[in-house]
Amino acid sequence: MTAGDEAEPPRTSAIGYLTVVIIVFIWTAIVRGPYLSLAAIDGDEALFWIIGRAWSEGHVPYAQFWDVKPPGIFLIFAGVAALCGNSIVGAKILAIAAVGAAASGLYVFGERHLKSRTAGLLAAFIEIWRRNIVGAPGRPVARMILPAHT
Repeated sequence: MTAGDEAEPPRTSAIGYLTVVIIVFIWTAIVRGPYLSLAAIDGDEALFWIIGRAWSEGHVPYAQFWDVKPPGIFLIFAGVAALCGNSIVGAKILAIAAVGAAASGLYVFGERHLKSRTAGLLAAFIEIWRRNIVGAPGRPVARMILPAHT
């Protein structure tokens, strides 16, 4: 048997990917869900929310509020603001979707390119944990909770 004769592990089917993506999104919602009621959001997320809300209210892009970012991120937040009104819960739900999508992408990468479902799942769940502790729902949340454990 030569190196070229090694059998590749079986690829995950579309149903398998969908199942993992659903599990990842459910886990992301469970982990980040308790923070939906907090009135704090990360600084960048807050700025995107303010600019997106201003755009959804009819303000001219890059006139009253601006940041050096492409307009797509503001359009996404403007759409969420148009659907959810003045509530930042919409921004937090958008964050859950973004973290779930990133974690799902890491699973697919690990399974396809590293040829390891375990590595993909580990990467996905580390991303969910990392975004929960280090990034938004917010550094404010981490600052409130972590000092009690140090």
